[in-house]
Amino acid sequence: MSRRDRLALLFGLLALAGAAVFVASRFAMDTDVTSFLPEGDDRELGRLSREIARGELSRTIVITIGAPSRDVALEASRRFEAELRSDPLVTEALAFLEGGPPAEFERQIFELYFPHRAQLFARSPDEARERLSDEGLRAAASSLRDRLSQPTSTLLTRLAPLDPFLVVPGVFESLEQGQARSLSVVDGRYLTQDGRYAVFFMGTRAEAFDTAAQRPLFEAIAEAFARTNHALGGELSMDQSGIHRFALHAEEAIKRDITRISVVSVVTLVLALLTLFRSLRFIALASLPVGGGVLAGLAAVLLVGDRVHGITLAFGASLIGVTVDYVVHLYCHHAVAPSPEGPRGTLREIDRTLFTCAAATILGFVALLFSSLPGLREVALFSAVGVGTSLAITRAMIPSLLPTTMRPVAARERFVALLRPSLGALRRNRRAALVVFGGALVFVALTVPSMPEGQGFGEMGGVDPALLAEDERVRDRVTRFEQMRFVVARGADEGSALEANERAARALEQAQTEGALEGFHGIHRLLPSPATQRASQAALLGDATLRARFEAAFAAEGFVPEAFSPFFAYLEEPMPEPLEYAALLDSPLAFMVRSLRLELPDGVAFLTYLNGVRDEGALAQHLADVEGVTFLRQGELFGRAASTYRAHTLELLALGLLAVLILVVIQQRSLRGALAALAPALVAALTTLGALSLAGRGVDLVTLTTLLIVVCMGVDYGLFLVHAERMDEAHRDASLLAIVLAAVSTLLGFSLLALSAHPVLSSIGLTASVGIFACLVLAPSAIALVGPGRKEPS
Repeated sequence: MSRRDRLALLFGLLALAGAAVFVASRFAMDTDVTSFLPEGDDRELGRLSREIARGELSRTIVITIGAPSRDVALEASRRFEAELRSDPLVTEALAFLEGGPPAEFERQIFELYFPHRAQLFARSPDEARERLSDEGLRAAASSLRDRLSQPTSTLLTRLAPLDPFLVVPGVFESLEQGQARSLSVVDGRYLTQDGRYAVFFMGTRAEAFDTAAQRPLFEAIAEAFARTNHALGGELSMDQSGIHRFALHAEEAIKRDITRISVVSVVTLVLALLTLFRSLRFIALASLPVGGGVLAGLAAVLLVGDRVHGITLAFGASLIGVTVDYVVHLYCHHAVAPSPEGPRGTLREIDRTLFTCAAATILGFVALLFSSLPGLREVALFSAVGVGTSLAITRAMIPSLLPTTMRPVAARERFVALLRPSLGALRRNRRAALVVFGGALVFVALTVPSMPEGQGFGEMGGVDPALLAEDERVRDRVTRFEQMRFVVARGADEGSALEANERAARALEQAQTEGALEGFHGIHRLLPSPATQRASQAALLGDATLRARFEAAFAAEGFVPEAFSPFFAYLEEPMPEPLEYAALLDSPLAFMVRSLRLELPDGVAFLTYLNGVRDEGALAQHLADVEGVTFLRQGELFGRAASTYRAHTLELLALGLLAVLILVVIQQRSLRGALAALAPALVAALTTLGALSLAGRGVDLVTLTTLLIVVCMGVDYGLFLVHAERMDEAHRDASLLAIVLAAVSTLLGFSLLALSAHPVLSSIGLTASVGIFACLVLAPSAIALVGPGRKEPS
């Protein structure tokens, strides 16, 4: 080994060790499909969806504990909360835990709102004028008299002299309307109306998709429930709702299936290498470019972001099939067609073709770096860096570690002898090759035009049906607000966002009156905008005739006017500053309003949840022209994102393929050689689409990106066969052996991945399996039909 080789080897090993340490210290998985929302025409909507997915709403967990009776449910509620609060891990992980309203809830709410009753008197200038008109004053007096005549009016009797317009009681009524109608408060605990379920609201400090933080928390919750259930005789049941569990399940499924494909691919490759080369050294060396490529790809992604998406990891597993080709070709050529100059000489003979194969793959993925989808850019970065690193390791490190000569292995020689006649037979009988290629084209023409739409981004998460059913049970017991449709009111600051929220509330009230939806829940009744609060205060303080007209109206209903002197004394006092969101967040209302506010990079937004949308079109029309308000329909957004992806990515793939075509033409120095190398890859991709169409699957993000891998591997096969055709029989044997060896191990792994329950992994596996098999069949046929002659190019 030369000094140069030793330095290259040392540098490579140190770089791999550094990358491994970096990845191990920074690695975290993300399974949030909003990473694959567009940043083009739907950029604003996509950003809102991402903010919602990572905001307070997504961090909320709702748990119900079922019990045989109300008394047992109450005891379970108290015990379960005590168990949770006694665990430091839980208290550290949770931002809030509510099993019932805080002690003295009503008093704290009263103290929060009572000083602001002049500012909360009316929700708009029109409402203020209406309530302060003579008719409005008479209506207020009549309403107060009716309320005081009820048996439960003891507290109201003391409050009326200070709040004759019943502003603070109106706040409590709004709270009751805002709470889930199926909830009740019994002995200070949240129960469902039937009394059979205790209800808990929790919020995590970490994002729902931070699975490293969520896994120990959910394990602790399960243990706390087990202890509670044991203490109460084992009659309890627990259901949970929240994005956290879906993220955990998705991560576990992806890791499990990625492990399976990696293990199967590696074991298959190990067995093949042992059978054909009888050397453990070759197995260890093959792990360097494969592992190094994956490590480099992960390091690149983690350098520009803080997490790696699960879909990127899935493509990382599939990258094994691409990167292992380079070292397998070097092995096979050095064993079957060795250079007299040793491993370095063998590498030089195939280096140009190896470089072109890798460059073609990298060019294809570089084109996807310009995608409008952040998640796809991550896949492209991972793949481009991974392939480039694998090639660099194969060229710089592997030859110096190979023996000068390879010992003969009977199994390898028999396998080569078995493969050798295949290409010659096709060349002698071009009609058979034409049937293979023509049959593939006919199959494409019959199947591709009828291909259905692919899955949208909403279906990419691989939702477990059991988890989904449990989530829906909890929501049916606690709240029925929509989870995929929101109304978002935005502004440059909190005040302008609240003004937009009030405009949204008026539009929603009109839609509700017309029957477009059953109801909605937002912050508008609990926190008017500062402008509205000031206008309400000004209406009360600025009417010089108010007291005289008020006293006349209330006297007509039998009240003693002097009884309301405390109210008018209050109006003469200095008024507090308008109520702000921060005050609600520091109050017992925090758990109700926390999920209603979003911090945006350029301002603030408030969410309104919808219930029972009956006419989405009419609702959208009501909200269409409301300034600062967006009707966010995530299902539609996911659909548009899928359409955006298909259109834009097809353009990028076309550009990438054009770049690959130019590269291959330059490398081959002839259009005929380039056609022989590219045609099988392109037809294999189309054949794969036809097979997917027969299986009832459409073109989606996963399909298109996996097809790029299929094309790249097909170009690899085609280039090496074209190269071999211009060389002697030994080089043809080596190329055929390498292609079959790499393809079989990759096919087996992908075939198993196609059986995955996760839709993304299943789609990758099925697409890659069909495509690689088609490449393996079509590449020799293309060489037989249009391949170059066997004369070495000058």
